[in-house]
Amino acid sequence: MTGAQGRNSAFDPFGAIHAAWRLNEIALTHAGALARDHGNRWHDRFSQVARVMQVARLSGRHATPGDWAGHWQDYLRDSAERAVLAADILRQQADATLAAEAADDAPAPAQACEPVMDGDTLSPPCNARLLRLVPASPATEIARPVLLLAARTGQDTGLDRAAAAALRAGHPVYAVAFARMPVPGQTVADVLDACAAFVDAVARRHPAAPPPLVLGQGPGGWLPLGLAATHGSFSGPLVLDGVPIAPAPGVPGRAPRLAGGAVTALLGDLGGGVFDTATGTLQVALADPNAGWLQPMARLYAEADRAAPQVVEAAHRGGGVGLTTATEARWADAALPPGDRLACNAASLGHGRALDLRAIRGPVVLCARPGDLAATPQQALGWLAATYADAEDIRAAGQCIVVMVDPEATPGLLLGAAIGGQPAFDAIAGLDAGLHLLAVESIEGQGRARKVTLSVTPCGFGDLQTIWTEPDQALAFAAAARAARLQAGAYDAIAGPVLRATVAPPLAEAWRAVHPLRLGHAALSSRNPWMAGIAPAAQRVREDRKAAAPDNPFLWMERMTADLAGQWIDLACGMRDAAAEIGFHAIWSAPWARAFATPPNASHAAARDGAGAAAPRARIPGMRNPARTRAETAE
Repeated sequence: MTGAQGRNSAFDPFGAIHAAWRLNEIALTHAGALARDHGNRWHDRFSQVARVMQVARLSGRHATPGDWAGHWQDYLRDSAERAVLAADILRQQADATLAAEAADDAPAPAQACEPVMDGDTLSPPCNARLLRLVPASPATEIARPVLLLAARTGQDTGLDRAAAAALRAGHPVYAVAFARMPVPGQTVADVLDACAAFVDAVARRHPAAPPPLVLGQGPGGWLPLGLAATHGSFSGPLVLDGVPIAPAPGVPGRAPRLAGGAVTALLGDLGGGVFDTATGTLQVALADPNAGWLQPMARLYAEADRAAPQVVEAAHRGGGVGLTTATEARWADAALPPGDRLACNAASLGHGRALDLRAIRGPVVLCARPGDLAATPQQALGWLAATYADAEDIRAAGQCIVVMVDPEATPGLLLGAAIGGQPAFDAIAGLDAGLHLLAVESIEGQGRARKVTLSVTPCGFGDLQTIWTEPDQALAFAAAARAARLQAGAYDAIAGPVLRATVAPPLAEAWRAVHPLRLGHAALSSRNPWMAGIAPAAQRVREDRKAAAPDNPFLWMERMTADLAGQWIDLACGMRDAAAEIGFHAIWSAPWARAFATPPNASHAAARDGAGAAAPRARIPGMRNPARTRAETAE
């Protein structure tokens, strides 16, 4: 028995010691992070209290009990009136959201836009829409068009910022948005084919310009990569701005997320073949209730006099909570983080159609920002080491990949930057095949007068090793993933057929209607008889509004109370995440669990699947290779 086999044995006593040490390390990491974070926040709170007390003493308006009584009376009226106004804003927001869902509108960009092409007219059809953003002044004929691929299930503010930057830089800008309801039977392949048709349509509208630049941003921004990997005729540049492609297991201090399992399949079957992304939206809000719920509500309450237009417009543009087909949801569950099939270049679109990342012909620009929890540099760049052996392998494949890891790494920076006196993307399009590192040389000026100079140099995997190096916890995650796949297989064999045969469309629609997120919208909307008096009450308040003075001390206490409540919520969430990570590793880092990671016949299956394949590729620590992924999927 080799050393590696001994460490992976179910009866390895040193493995148990290592697992116990790992639990201790995780607990100490969480404890240290919580202590530092909340210690700094308490220090800031006490400093703020001292400054406010000093200002109050110097102002002379808070010296007597009569002054405080007057402030309290003014605050009571002001807070009551703001409560009525905030309730009316929530009612208008709920009405706008329900109206957008009923109309099946696609999320609209913040800029004015006009329809160009509808995915319903394609074969096969899908729910994608191609929009043209209307510029303040026409772009030149030779300006490279920019196509923004929105997140699959909703509006993305990051793309709004990228659109504004592209319009300022003089580019024709288009956007792909998705209607709320998918076409029955729609698949990921249909969506990618529609995006390819949209790229062709944009190119035809600008025959004198270079090929379109396709940009994706955030957790839903993987579509440009899939588009280029499945359509070899596309040769334009791709920009992935903070897009998590690879899972990043073993990051200390972060609760792990697992792929697979029967939950996604169950929710899709209960929805009659339609997966409701409201569950994911609610999950994101519950993961950080302070940032996702309390602070937005506190801001709405504090700015109730002027927040209504912005909030209601955002609800109209948002298009409601999106839906996907169950097939799309299950594909994404396995291919995207926390799944790893796309990162390992093992994803398939079915019917023998592969999604091969090594087939991409245009230059790929990967933007990653240190400290970005939505997409860590490990998640944004880790697929490189899982797909290629080294930088020479990228060069041999004839591909050009440009990496930028910087706090300022955004599409807006790139669209207005220059490399060697050329526009950045023109210079990138002329680079030789291989791996390149993009860096900021200088930033001068502000606003429209800002000038950004970048430099690009060839690099190797060694230059990025510090970015994606992680503790080797692959076996624990592989064991949990295998258990999830077995669970999903059992569900498909036993409960899945029964649910698919018994859930009728009216029952599926009723199931979606009683989702907590939609129930909340319905309860706050004008459909609720209890909300009938809110609109006239708000109108009376606006006619006789008497706001408290900006320096009213009780307004400051209100903000302090919201901040303190948010801090306690953050502390509770930090303790929850610590318990989740410790519990995960207590189960799956044990020797007997790690031994479960690889089935006995996996090596034979891997050898069978890998026959005639290319030479083995290097892997980022904590990631599985494509052959093992296929073997475990078959198992």
